[in-house]
Amino acid sequence: MCAISPAISSPPAILRAVPGCTSRFEAVTRWSSSLAPLTAPARFEATTTTSIPSDTSLTTSRLPSPIRSRSTSLFSEIAPGETVTADVTLKNTGTRRLDNVRLWTEQASGWRTIVEPDVIPAIDKDREQRVKLSIFPAESVAVGDYEVRIKTESFAYNRRVPAEEKIYRLSVKGRTHLLGILSLMVLLLALGTGIVIVGVKLARR
Repeated sequence: MCAISPAISSPPAILRAVPGCTSRFEAVTRWSSSLAPLTAPARFEATTTTSIPSDTSLTTSRLPSPIRSRSTSLFSEIAPGETVTADVTLKNTGTRRLDNVRLWTEQASGWRTIVEPDVIPAIDKDREQRVKLSIFPAESVAVGDYEVRIKTESFAYNRRVPAEEKIYRLSVKGRTHLLGILSLMVLLLALGTGIVIVGVKLARR
């Protein structure tokens, strides 16, 4: 009979001599079955912690603008060569003072604007400041409709605050030829006078 002795501790001993075993394979098999089961390896679990920065500047929500701009009219009809002047009122509707308030524009190529004053040092809450906006169309402006975007910029505690945008629309019309109109009126008047004179002569015959 093939029996494994506890004194045998390694496969080489079995391979050399194991009484009662018909083959080396049988001896190795019986030796491996006599060993104590191995202890299962320890399991490790890893956890990952993600920290979220507390900086409020990462907030993506858009706050309402504390600076409001308004004008009596945001539309003008002009002829080529004419300029537009408008008064724009900036009001601080927020809860704190606004510093370095500035109004600036975006317009078509060749156009230019002048804002007076260029920068307002500060506007307290519930206060307003008036600025003068002058718009100069391009010298070779074509007949048509144009837009000038009015934007504002201000700061509170050295941080830029959101601002609203206004659009000033301009319609450029063709220049009317006054001399041509006067000539046409004189011609029509002369023609009418001639018709009256001819009519009177014919009536006297």
